[in-house]
Amino acid sequence: MPKISANPQGVSRPDPGATYAQVTRVGNLIFTSGQTARDASGTVIGKGDIHAQARQVFENIKTVLASQGASMDDVVKRNLYLKQIQHLPEVYKVMAQYFPNASAYPACACIQAAELADPDYLLEIEVVATVKE
Repeated sequence: MPKISANPQGVSRPDPGATYAQVTRVGNLIFTSGQTARDASGTVIGKGDIHAQARQVFENIKTVLASQGASMDDVVKRNLYLKQIQHLPEVYKVMAQYFPNASAYPACACIQAAELADPDYLLEIEVVATVKE
């Protein structure tokens, strides 16, 4: 089964020398890289503001999924990495706007990380989605 990797328009590109793509698809499975609060130009949105960062992260996830013909409804797994686990309830509030169907929530893991790739990041989220081939 072929593996297709891409860096779609509308999200920041990996840093020079980075050895990853923003999304990889194998068959009907879509794997995103960890999405952060960087906008398409590479600027960190909402420094110090967990709500603003969470919104940017989920907008990036929507963009990456859409590039593969998927939506938030297709997400089956989320992995959340937070610098401060006490931000989790606030992230859940934002997340509920992107995943409104409580009967179809995806599986989820929430991990506190001592550091993320940029000191201004408060969270990073990666997802797995499935779509019809």
